[in-house]
Parts: sequence; structure tokens; C-alpha cells
Amino acid sequence: MGYNTTKEQAEKHVGDKNYCTVLASSIFFNADYDETHKIYSENGRVNGKGLKTEDTKRLIKIMGKKHNIQTDYYYSYYNKKWTGKRYKKHYRFGNKAGDIFLTMSKKLTLHNFNDYLPTGNYIFGVHGHVLAVKNGTIEDWTEIRDKHRVIYEIWAEKYPEFIEDEEINYSSLC
Repeated sequence: MGYNTTKEQAEKHVGDKNYCTVLASSIFFNADYDETHKIYSENGRVNGKGLKTEDTKRLIKIMGKKHNIQTDYYYSYYNKKWTGKRYKKHYRFGNKAGDIFLTMSKKLTLHNFNDYLPTGNYIFGVHGHVLAVKNGTIEDWTEIRDKHRVIYEIWAEKYPEFIEDEEINYSSLC
């Protein structure tokens, strides 16, 4: 489900504003917007109000369980590393468990994310906005403008671990 179709569904909810998280989730999970809107409303989202990060994380987890898609959440921070002459900033996306998803020497933006992230499905949090990415393509109004916004949060679709060839029992496939 793409941005334009989902946006048309969203506009039927007269008086609702600040629904970017609902819209992005609907696109990311390939879910009907009305269904996504209902789930978000039943779990605390108020029409016309945006969501705090903790609420967004909780609701994306609920959507993931419903649609059997597991996501990993990473947030941006930077550390300074002494290079011998000066400190150099390293921007990282990590989680509370200490897992590092991405380390880079400059900020990740809507303009350069395809240079650093594998093509896939994501939900990005930028200042004051949330948007979906499907197969490396931004599904949002930011596709047209404002591509230099810095990405602060990433919800990445978690893919199952690959099975090594030796582990496959070919006799059961015949």
C-alpha cells in the first residue's frame, strides 16, 4: 500500500491531524489505514494529537504482533573519538541492549539513507515527523521536499536468520 492510497484513506477521518505515525505504520505493515487508525485509537492515540516516542514504540510493537512482522528499534546518538589531534564525532544508531545497527561519520538524512542502509522497509523518526520507507523508497510527502531532515529513530523490519545450506534437509522437499 503506497502513500497516495493511504493518504486518501486518512483524509476520510475528518478533523484528524498529526496522524503521520498512523499513516507510516499503515504503509510499513501494508495494512488498511482504517484498521491501523482503529488499533491506534483503541490503544491510546487521540485524534488530532501526535505521539511521543514511547507511545510510538509501543504501538508499532502492537502492529507488529498483529501483522506478524517483528521490528527492531534504534535511536541516534553520537560519541566523540580522540583522533590524536582533535575529537571526531561518530554518529551511531543503537539500542538499549547495546547493539549497534549503524555507525557513520556524518548524520543520516532522508537524502543519504540509501547510501548507508540496506534496501528494505523502515519507519524513520525525524524531528516532529514519522515516515515509512518501502524497499528503499520514501513513502511520504518528504519524497518531494525536505530531504535533508536528520533521521533520529529507525524501526527496521527484522528478517529471520538465514539457514545455512548444510542445515536444509532436501529429502523432505521431494
